Amino acid sequence: TIGRQFATALSTMGIFDGIAFDVDHPRTSYGALAGAEPDASSLGFSTTTREYGAYLQFHNRPAASPMWSMTLGGVGSYRQGEIDREFAYLRTTFNSRHFSLFAAQELDINRGWKSAREGGSVATPTSTFAIAQISLSDALSVYGGMDNRRNVRLYRDYQNPEITFDDSFRQGVWGGTSLNLFRRLRMSADVRSSSGGSAGDATSYTGSLSISRITRLQGALHARATRFTGLVSEGKLQSVSAEIHPFGPLRVEFTAGTRVTSHPLDATTSTRMDWTGIDADIGISRSLYVMFSTSRETGALDHTQLTYASLSYRF
Repeated sequence: TIGRQFATALSTMGIFDGIAFDVDHPRTSYGALAGAEPDASSLGFSTTTREYGAYLQFHNRPAASPMWSMTLGGVGSYRQGEIDREFAYLRTTFNSRHFSLFAAQELDINRGWKSAREGGSVATPTSTFAIAQISLSDALSVYGGMDNRRNVRLYRDYQNPEITFDDSFRQGVWGGTSLNLFRRLRMSADVRSSSGGSAGDATSYTGSLSISRITRLQGALHARATRFTGLVSEGKLQSVSAEIHPFGPLRVEFTAGTRVTSHPLDATTSTRMDWTGIDADIGISRSLYVMFSTSRETGALDHTQLTYASLSYRF
């Protein structure tokens, strides 16, 4: 494959411009890639940071159950001829009827200037992420996970204060349970202890409720409430969304939410943020995709409205 692409086996690399070579067998896969990282500000082509990687993967046979895979890889990133980052990558996935697991670990190799920064150690474990879920029955499941990744690169075509909040409380450990009833109702609750992120040390409690396939419009309702306490800030977040499918492939979603934050040692610093939004998208035949989005955020000192539309044609 040549061009701009996503490193699927080495997902920690994300998007790159270059060439990839992949070979698949019934129980194993392997490959290598080389390219350049797009410019961080414009996403344009850039040769400033060059990336190289290789991987070996073991997995289940096609259509076999349970589904599992284990990937071992190595990545080297170099900026203007200097070492940017070199690391080994290990990822494990497992999915069966009653248990699922995703775990990934990166091990940074310290050479050159990085060895001095890391106190002379040869390698440093970094970026641990794991999430597991146990289905006790068709309706009830429990889940938990941990995340200490320093940086997370994600492509999003939509972002609001709720997503920003979840990103700031991302690092830490969490656990919860979910209950599915009547194939339409889903209730869940979880507790998260976070640290190391922009929110500092904090604990959050979240409850959510979802109802799907409502009336002939295939409507859905989602509601969420979160309470958080910490050394830097405390407060609550509430959000609700309603989704309908008026006809065919057209989807329309309405969202609204509010977040109230204060400093534990100074109640006068309390701030409030409200947001509303409308999103719509439709796929026409197999080639045309149209999307429209508008959202408005209202705070104590500023008001922001973002509206955009996109048209995609696949040929």
